[in-house]
Amino acid sequence: SCVVTTSGALLVCGQSFFGQLGTATYEEQEPQPMRALPLPRGAMAAQVSCGAFHTCVLTTDGSLLSAGCNTDGQLGVLSNTFAEGIRVPEKVCIFQPVAVHESIRVASVVCGNYHTLASTSGGGLLAWGNNESEQLGLGNCLRDGGSLSAVPSPQLVPLPYGASVVSIADTCSTCNKAGSIGCLGNTICSAAVVALLS
Repeated sequence: SCVVTTSGALLVCGQSFFGQLGTATYEEQEPQPMRALPLPRGAMAAQVSCGAFHTCVLTTDGSLLSAGCNTDGQLGVLSNTFAEGIRVPEKVCIFQPVAVHESIRVASVVCGNYHTLASTSGGGLLAWGNNESEQLGLGNCLRDGGSLSAVPSPQLVPLPYGASVVSIADTCSTCNKAGSIGCLGNTICSAAVVALLS
């Protein structure tokens, strides 16, 4: 479990088999008590979201940090895990910067089981990680015809013309304001909901 305090501190507790607590170890098989966790470069937390085995922290400056299991690229960290098309399980036990372009400021983040979505301050949507059910909103094919079952770095999701994201969630229920609701993913496993404001 992870908690953000009013002062921007990140508190973590529980087990960290995959490093998802960001405590610099994978060996915490016994649940750990609640404790403050310093973030890199003195960053302050604004929001936190936890997936099945990964965690993403949005900082007050609009950047993202992630830790935990990265088997499907759900951390969005720069690595050579996906070099040459080989999917190798990777664990990251210290919060690392997510590879979001420096010109983009993130407004909110939500972790699915094995994927991550982030809305931008400009109303855009970024997605990365597992895409086996097309839950990233990117379709299922690469330009060269290959499969898009895992996306290791944040990608801009194409939205309907004139639409801006106002909220994101990892379930098929959300509140929106005077907009429409769009689900990403196939009908069996719609893993993300995006509230759109035209």
